[in-house]
Amino acid sequence: MRTRAGMMTMALALLVLMLLISACTPVLGLTQTTTVLLPTATTPVVALTASLESKTSTPGYESPMMPITPENTGRLVAVEVPLPALAQDLYWGAFNQLLVLCLPDVENNTALAAYALFPPAPTTSAEYPAILRLPPNLLAIPRHPIELALNNGSSVVTISLDGAPLRTLEVGGTVYGAAYAPDQQTLVIYLADRWEAQVWSLSTGEHLTTLAGFETAAPVYAIVPGLANIAWMARGTLQLQNIQTGILSPAVHYSDFITAAVFAPLEDGVLGVLVAGQLHLIHPDTATETFVLDAPGAVTLAFSPTGQIVATGGNQGILLWDVMTGGLLASLPGNVTHLSFSDDGTTLAAIQNDRLALLLWQPH
Repeated sequence: MRTRAGMMTMALALLVLMLLISACTPVLGLTQTTTVLLPTATTPVVALTASLESKTSTPGYESPMMPITPENTGRLVAVEVPLPALAQDLYWGAFNQLLVLCLPDVENNTALAAYALFPPAPTTSAEYPAILRLPPNLLAIPRHPIELALNNGSSVVTISLDGAPLRTLEVGGTVYGAAYAPDQQTLVIYLADRWEAQVWSLSTGEHLTTLAGFETAAPVYAIVPGLANIAWMARGTLQLQNIQTGILSPAVHYSDFITAAVFAPLEDGVLGVLVAGQLHLIHPDTATETFVLDAPGAVTLAFSPTGQIVATGGNQGILLWDVMTGGLLASLPGNVTHLSFSDDGTTLAAIQNDRLALLLWQPH
């Protein structure tokens, strides 16, 4: 997850662009049905290009459906898919459908564009790209984008992708930020008027617990939720807190700003932290570093679904690491800004904005 400073920069840029188009276009809901995001087809193809002019898949190619493991990282091959605009983030839908969010096209009065790529192929005849019109008060999008979380001042409102309201979460303070847990069962909302994080159930809308105790002199902070812990971050300070017990670990202080942090998607998953071109792997129970690895230029990281592999990426390529040993498994080319593993672990997706391309790495 990006730091709060990065999130604020992205949000400000989006807000400016949204204001430019707001006089011409409402900013709520999808211009196409949600079946575009949740296809039911089962025929695997390599990808659908993110372009209205070229919507056909590569003939004769079938996904190997083989998970990426420490043993086969040396056999990864990339399929390159062109993107028509700078990409902002990656999300995954049903059946490993990949959703790439691209920057708004102000000239054509469109908001944030969602380019749906596959395998498998959709049964719908809807054209791609689909166009998402997202409100400027957007707080968070879950890994599986079935809803959106919006900042309503003293509450968070969740809506479906077609704009229908789902629930209102009253937090009793000024909302500062929010983040979905990796399993999308809870939403962590943190406040601006006090150091407080509230954990809410997405199935019932119930306020489950409140976490506090973190303090910082920094003007901005962010929270990264895991399955069992959350990580508080402010500039170069990091502190873990157990969600069930509320116990805070000792704070970790770095000499430079934290670039990104992500928990492995396991109950006891380690925390990966990027600071000044180094990857720090932190044990969640003790908050001690198990490995500090050199990852020059890295700005993004992602764990495989099993937690065995962590990938770092930046302007000097992609590095794949063995989480248990700290050993370097593979080095892949590309100037990447975002990384994400598919839920079944068969694909590592990477955004390469300098070439307006999406790279889909799979073992062969």
